[in-house]
Order: sequence, then C-alpha cells, then structure tokens
Amino acid sequence: GLLSAATQRYGVADGERRGGLGLQGFARAFGAENNVFTPLLFRFFDYDKSGSIGYREFVLGLAAVHSTSREKFVFRLFDQADKATVPADDLALQFKQMQRSCQGRPQLADLADKLQRIGVDLAGLGGSSIMLDDFKALMTRHPRVFQQAHKLREQVGTYSATASQVIAKLARSGNMQA
Repeated sequence: GLLSAATQRYGVADGERRGGLGLQGFARAFGAENNVFTPLLFRFFDYDKSGSIGYREFVLGLAAVHSTSREKFVFRLFDQADKATVPADDLALQFKQMQRSCQGRPQLADLADKLQRIGVDLAGLGGSSIMLDDFKALMTRHPRVFQQAHKLREQVGTYSATASQVIAKLARSGNMQA
C-alpha cells in the first residue's frame, strides 16, 4: 500500500525485529549515520520519550515532517516541546553537543568550528528565548551549519508524503486519535 517504502525502511533498520528503533537503527533507516542532526530528529520522532521508536511513532513522525516547512522543521528539532520558543541557553547546549559529535571526524572539522561560534553567540544571550523568526535569521547567517538538517529533511521527506496521506485517511475514518 501507500506506506510500503516507509515500512521497508523501518524493517531494514529494525533488522533485529525488536519492535522499536534505537538511534543507530533510526539513522540507518535514512542513511543518516553521520548527520549531526539525527539525534535531534530521533527525539522528535520518539513521541513517548521511551528511547526507541515504534512503527506508529515512525509513521507519525514522517507525517509531521511532511506537514512542516523547511525552516520550521529545523526549529522544531530544537523546540521539542512545541512551545514556539527555545531558551538561548538550551540552544547553545544543543549546538555544543553537536560540536562534540564532530570530534574525531576530520570531514566535519569546519562544521565543528561553525557550531562552536554559534554556541558562543547564543550563550551570550543569557536567559533570552529564541523564536522562529530569530532562528530563521540564525539559519540565514550560518547556512553551512544547517545544510545537514536540510539534507536530513530531504532524506526523510522521501517517505513523509505517503505517511501524511495515511494519517489523514485514518483520521477521517475515525481509526486514529487526532
């Protein structure tokens, strides 16, 4: 049916048939093992915050990616609570963690340097909060940093349109809670 490609991706990633994807399996599903944004996307998909992504969460996550603009998608990776704002300190910490994930990977040395600069800039904002428009400006000032996030969205987007259609059909039929 409509979800056969997404189901296949999930099945390949869940090769051990444990019924849930950990971070490594999730990254493998999209060929995103070396993408510094993958852990953030994993948390975005992990609705119940169990540390693994079941098939239902996988499909819901795909559908959510489809219904989100490119800029808002990247912002939502950081705004996990969907409050339309992220404390600058939290954002700085996330960039610092992403920077650490680049260590020992020479191909990401330039990215690590840019992540460090953004983290320092954000840390200087203190208790301020970053909203979507502020985040869009940050993305415009540092396009190289966000290239991997956009690539990840494209990789996931391959499967997200059909997931969105299935979710919409289930909602209309009353077979799914909104």
